[in-house]
Amino acid sequence: MTKTVVSIIIPCYEQQSLLKRALDSLNDQDVDLDVIVIDDGSSEAVYIPTSNYKFSIRLIRQENGGLSAARNTGLKYAVGEYVKFLDADDALLPYSLKKQVDSISLSENVISIIGAIEVDEDTGLKKKIIPTFGDALPSLFMDNLAPVHSYLFKKKTLDLFGGFISGARTEGGCEDYDLIFRLAIKGCSFLSLHDLGVIYFRRHGTMSRNNTRMKIARTNVWLDNVSEWLDSSTLHSSEHIIPLLTGLTKLCGIVPKEQTYKLKRLVYRIHDYILDNNYKLSPVECKLLLSLMKGHTVLDEISRIIRSFANETNCMTLSIVPQSLNDYRVHLSSGSSSLDYDWICSILENANKYDGYIGIYGAGDIGFKIEQLCRSAGFGIKCFFDKNPSTARKDLNSPVRHIDEIPASDIRLLVIASISFYDEIKLNLNSCGYVGLHII
Repeated sequence: MTKTVVSIIIPCYEQQSLLKRALDSLNDQDVDLDVIVIDDGSSEAVYIPTSNYKFSIRLIRQENGGLSAARNTGLKYAVGEYVKFLDADDALLPYSLKKQVDSISLSENVISIIGAIEVDEDTGLKKKIIPTFGDALPSLFMDNLAPVHSYLFKKKTLDLFGGFISGARTEGGCEDYDLIFRLAIKGCSFLSLHDLGVIYFRRHGTMSRNNTRMKIARTNVWLDNVSEWLDSSTLHSSEHIIPLLTGLTKLCGIVPKEQTYKLKRLVYRIHDYILDNNYKLSPVECKLLLSLMKGHTVLDEISRIIRSFANETNCMTLSIVPQSLNDYRVHLSSGSSSLDYDWICSILENANKYDGYIGIYGAGDIGFKIEQLCRSAGFGIKCFFDKNPSTARKDLNSPVRHIDEIPASDIRLLVIASISFYDEIKLNLNSCGYVGLHII
């Protein structure tokens, strides 16, 4: 029987002290491993720590060329049927590789994604990153799906479509976002496993935290890949329009001045693309997009089209189809966490019933997005409630009150804007016995 071999490619630049953690995590995998460590020009030569590893390790040295070049070097030497990229400061969870291999073993050009735990090593805070199901492109228009360490590729897929791009396009970061975006545009499919498979460590002060360079890189990656998508002939769909335009709006908030001309050029292309393909949007979709585009003058041409769509239909009608729900979910979660369809449906259905008498418990990021969702659908929000109103987001469109004011407020629907503490909050509210208050 032919053995399944996974090539693990680990770039290492000035990370000798952390390398052992990554290598140790590979001992608890139940597939055969081909481990390649790339010393990307470290000031002191990298060495392989002495340990009883169940696998052999090849060490390759090269002049410093950055992450993309180091990973591409690893690809040249890889002999496994599958490829996993792992940074020297990260770790795999036990037996996660076998789950990913099994999920795509019988498929062509399918890439496996597994959940990750992001750890801030300065604060100790942990965040789960669970990839969403479905078409990858809508989420990629918004943001990256997951860190590169979450993916398992078939080597022949990378050989066919190419590895990482070096140079100005990804200088400053976003190499993995660019790779996944390009593979999705070229027709690769993605299979999401909602298991956790990798621990992704973040440290402040690293190159990846250079915000200016990162913004330039993300802008380049988004603009270049969307241009390539527009040039493609087989992947266009009206269902991509909402996330595409929502992602464009997000980009307007970070694009550096020196890249404004590239943004304007693409805006005109998208404008013509919508008109040429005769794509129409529902009133709910129009309201969502117009609320997001407000204040971005570069998007005026697209805004005019959307206003014309809104004027063509009855804006009093609320119609949410499954794909629209997916678009709302992407908008709410920014492509990084999965929100339940039924939960979003419940919010919209009850907002229709209690229009103007809606309160939101929690004046943070999730609360802000729920407010946008309701307002874009045409429903009025009465106020927010929070334990500390002084720490609320400053861009909320509704007043913020202390949670003690809930029973005294003229509201009928209260939406809990918390994922981590939802059950606890709902239990506490129910125990207070608020009469006539519907809680979601």
